[in-house]
Amino acid sequence: MLSAEVVQSVKPLADTKRLALEILPIDKPAPVWARHSDLKKLIVILLDNAIKYTPEGGRIEVRISHFSDQSFLEVRDTGIGITEEEIPHIFERSIGQIRDGLAKPVVLALVSPLRGLLRTITRPILL
Repeated sequence: MLSAEVVQSVKPLADTKRLALEILPIDKPAPVWARHSDLKKLIVILLDNAIKYTPEGGRIEVRISHFSDQSFLEVRDTGIGITEEEIPHIFERSIGQIRDGLAKPVVLALVSPLRGLLRTITRPILL
């Protein structure tokens, strides 16, 4: 499974910060029609961002699910989050220069051809 492969590749980085990095069980296969290399790059970018902004001892979860004709990839973490005011501008270079957050242009370039939706939610969550 691709997500397990990617999680294993970033686990040493997460271990340096004593982060719990977990793939949640999949209820059923989540097919995605995309190049393996593009999906891998997308997951690496999202996990790298989560690792970078999650404080030592935090937690990161990866969940893949499928509903109707859509597949979902969700990365949740106990990181610092982003302000509500920044969310509309998350993919503008100026925010990236300030926060060095998601590799925004790359993420958009990977998600757009899949007719995908990238959503950012910032709120306290219990993992």
